[in-house]
Amino acid sequence: MGSISAGAARDALLVPIKKHFIYIFNTSYLPAEMWILLACIGIILLLCKFIVSSLNYWKIRGVPTASGRHWLYGHYKPILFQEKHVKTVANEMYNEFPGAPAVGYFKLHTPGLLVRDSELAKTILITEFSNFATNGFFIDRKYDFLAGSNPFFVR
Repeated sequence: MGSISAGAARDALLVPIKKHFIYIFNTSYLPAEMWILLACIGIILLLCKFIVSSLNYWKIRGVPTASGRHWLYGHYKPILFQEKHVKTVANEMYNEFPGAPAVGYFKLHTPGLLVRDSELAKTILITEFSNFATNGFFIDRKYDFLAGSNPFFVR
C-alpha cells in the first residue's frame, strides 16, 4: 500500500478548517438579530466607559472628591430624593476635607467644585472669572431683577 506524506495529510486536514473559518467569519452569514445584539453590547460598553470616565474626573486631576457618590445621580441623590437639604449636603462636603483648598463633587454627571480656600476663591472671582462664569445656575432678570443681576447667576 502507498503511504501518505506528512505534507499531504496536513493539507487534507487544513482544507476543511479553512472553509469552516471562512464560513464563520463571513459577515453575510450573520443574521440581523446578531447585528442587533452586537450593537446593543457596543452601546452598553460605551455607556459604561462614559460613566467610569466621568466619575473619575476629579481623581484624574488630583482634587479630593466628596464621599457618597452614586454612579447615576452623583452627589445629588439625597437632594433629588428629598432625603437631605442642599445646604446639608454642601455642608457635609465642605467639612469632609478640612485642609483641602477645594472639594470636587458631581451634579449628576457634571463635575462641580466647592471652593474652601479664600485665596482660591479670590483668584476665581477676580482673575479667572471669565473661565468660571458659566456655573450652571441662571435666574432670568424679568422674574427676579435683583438675583438675576448677581454675577453668580449670569450666563
